[in-house]
Amino acid sequence: MLPAFLNIIVEWIWPIAQFIIGLGAVVFVHELGHFLVAKKVGIQIDRFALGFGPRLIGFKRGETEYCLCAIPLGGYVAMVGQEDFKPNEDTANPRAFCNKSVGARMAVISAGVIMNLIMAAIIFIIIGMTGKDFVAPVVGGADAGFPVESAVVTWQGQPAGHPETTEGLKAGDRVIKIEGDSILLKLIDNKITSFQDLAMTGLLADIDETYKFTIERMIDRTPVIGTADIGVKINKQAGAPLFGIRSPVNTVLLKPQSTLSQTPFQANDRVLAVAGQAVSGGWNPAIPIDGLTTQPVNVTVRRDGQEIDIALQPLISGGNGQDVIWEGAERTYGQVIAEDETTITLKTADGSESQFDKTEAVAGPAELLDILGMIPRIKIGTVQVGSPADNAGLKPGDIIIGFGDRGAPTYRQLLDITAEAPVTGANIVVTRDGKMADAMRVYPKRKKGRALIGISPTVDDDSLIIAGIRPDSPAANAGMAAGMTVTAVNGSYVNTWPELFDALSANQDKPVTLTCRIGQSKQDFKFGSLTEENFDPASYVFSLSYGLPFDLLMVRIKSDNVFAAVKWGGRETLKMVLSTYVSLRSLVIGNVDTKSLMGPLGIGQIAVQASRESLTDFIYFMGFFSTAIAVFNFLPLPVLDGGHALFLIIEKLRGKPISPKVMNAIQMTGLVLIGMLFLAITAQDILRMLGLT
Repeated sequence: MLPAFLNIIVEWIWPIAQFIIGLGAVVFVHELGHFLVAKKVGIQIDRFALGFGPRLIGFKRGETEYCLCAIPLGGYVAMVGQEDFKPNEDTANPRAFCNKSVGARMAVISAGVIMNLIMAAIIFIIIGMTGKDFVAPVVGGADAGFPVESAVVTWQGQPAGHPETTEGLKAGDRVIKIEGDSILLKLIDNKITSFQDLAMTGLLADIDETYKFTIERMIDRTPVIGTADIGVKINKQAGAPLFGIRSPVNTVLLKPQSTLSQTPFQANDRVLAVAGQAVSGGWNPAIPIDGLTTQPVNVTVRRDGQEIDIALQPLISGGNGQDVIWEGAERTYGQVIAEDETTITLKTADGSESQFDKTEAVAGPAELLDILGMIPRIKIGTVQVGSPADNAGLKPGDIIIGFGDRGAPTYRQLLDITAEAPVTGANIVVTRDGKMADAMRVYPKRKKGRALIGISPTVDDDSLIIAGIRPDSPAANAGMAAGMTVTAVNGSYVNTWPELFDALSANQDKPVTLTCRIGQSKQDFKFGSLTEENFDPASYVFSLSYGLPFDLLMVRIKSDNVFAAVKWGGRETLKMVLSTYVSLRSLVIGNVDTKSLMGPLGIGQIAVQASRESLTDFIYFMGFFSTAIAVFNFLPLPVLDGGHALFLIIEKLRGKPISPKVMNAIQMTGLVLIGMLFLAITAQDILRMLGLT
């Protein structure tokens, strides 16, 4: 019981306690600013409170009561003559807030925001002096369909024989700086020191903006500088504009926190080489490697100080089957016949053609593997912790032999049955370690309209049992059916799907006969000569799966001296302020989805994650949070400090304050609207935490 209890303390109790302490510190500093300036200009203060609601503890010193209240979501300084719903109320007290000059009142209102910015700057300066690891500004990969994939890169002083221009940023490219018309880039240094800088520039970009990237790429072991003009594109899943650049990873494997997997690798293994070729980043072994075949590949890792070779079987996928277009939760099957930067054209079974916007839709194979129309069974690759599959008892390596009382499903059938079963659930039967397990009941969950059970399916490539036959395929025309097991090609025995692929490849342009076992009997099926039309080896892809994620490629940022730390801390503070304001602008003009907004629960979740990483990560997050509080508080909205500042400006211009009746109506309306927004964002936080949005 003790280890589990300690785990709860480390993973939950202490991180949550840290967030509460950090939140209290941010609020305290904010209210302290109001308090100190109010005292300085001679305003009478009745109460200095952290939190809202019932008073828990406190004491009184002089005319002011200092207390801690039950709800730790804010705080306030109660000044005589400063009431949100009794504004500008006449009072004879010369020390009342409302009887002070506009300048004095503006100083009091602004002091909280200024103190939060000072707090953030101090935090960032300390971080700059002690150092912190950030994700390196290196390209981990380019998302398909984004401008970064097709941008023309012009090289300066490239090695002899290397072209002056190439297409697209590649994994391993280091982004040095980004130049453009962005407000953020004009007001702060355009030098890119972390992936966060790179991602933030994309998030704050306008759709029609183009940026000049300066990158460094190793060509023939020589660093070469190149430039490219790159724009952004809306990522529908993130609901925001992005460059489409994936985070970089190193070559150290990690134990996943949210998934279960079956793999010969262990956490903290460092991948040194694949097939004898040294790798420089996780992107090298993570993508299909030229020359991979069905034969096992040696992966060399360093484990506990020793080098170990692990034979890894490449995964085979693809084929001549159908394609599927995902548009939200909707699937459309057919054959992709054309694709450009903006549009996918699909020809469906009835011969009609449909076009899909690539900002809304994504194309993929209808089945994981299709050989002559024969489709293998599904093996579970990974299981998400806490998912319907995990709750049902499914494990990585399980082979699905029954789902929804319909036998072994193909990938397409798996999606169909899952989509039909969210309410009532469905029985799922698997074989595990060669034995059939008891039926399990799985209840899919819907996320963004799609029904999911929380697994990543792979191919059961060790068994030539056929789960399905594609209609009008060579296998269908030959009379084959689901449930058969392929045993031989032209009389030569085959046992696995890779062996079947090799045997068919060896008989290209020759007549082929497949022998299949049906129950206790065998039957031959003739296919005639294999051609590229019915079997094209080039349409198949081989890749390596490690079953464990790679760690992020990090770079340590640490200032050489105090002056450099002050400069870096000031830059980080300014960057946070500007990015928050520009994010709000992007939200207003529609560049960012409202689903990206976070309330207390969402912010608390991020704080807990930061606390789990390290104390430095948590303190850095609190610096960002202090900045965000400052920006939000100074928005020109009723009830907030920015709203009060706006009223003071109006009073200065008019020569007299707004009438109490009008002010009361404005304040009440603002309170209701902010309250409704708070509830909506909190509800969204809850849905996000439950995986429903």
